[in-house]
Amino acid sequence: MYSPTVLIPFFYQKVLGFTPQKAGFLMMAFLAAMAITASFSGWLSDKIGYVLLTTSGLVLNGLALVALANINLQTPLTLIIIYIAVMGTSLGMFQSPNNSCVTGSVPKNKLGAATGISQLIKNLGMVIGITFSVAIFSSRMAGMPVEYNQAFVKSMGFVYYLAAVLSFAGAVISSRRSK
Repeated sequence: MYSPTVLIPFFYQKVLGFTPQKAGFLMMAFLAAMAITASFSGWLSDKIGYVLLTTSGLVLNGLALVALANINLQTPLTLIIIYIAVMGTSLGMFQSPNNSCVTGSVPKNKLGAATGISQLIKNLGMVIGITFSVAIFSSRMAGMPVEYNQAFVKSMGFVYYLAAVLSFAGAVISSRRSK
């Protein structure tokens, strides 16, 4: 889920030539979409349950990753921003209902420990995911005998395809969890 947040800013700067400020501003699409969606999906999960929202969020995440994997040097910036916003939307759809699932499945006297462990696992997953994304990206970049910008896009696409497979696998797991 977090590989675009680490690779896309470098794409904006190193490939498209944007300033760090402009790259950061463009990344706000991810955060804005996530913030808006998380609030709504948290409320909605209280009404309809968490399975549909978490599973849909992971499927949407996989689709956004596939879309990002297919960008090239001619892809319009507006389209890239839309894909990034869809990533934020998918994360918002997943996280609030998933947190609700975790906190709703433990007794009240264990809620603090469950929340702490849940946050630890989430942060650990984020760090490991980013680490593997950058490692795979770097190894792919090093082995490409093409121009830098093309190597960057192809390497980034490879990482996003792998992340999409993991997201779709997560959706299958999410769809099978019991209440």
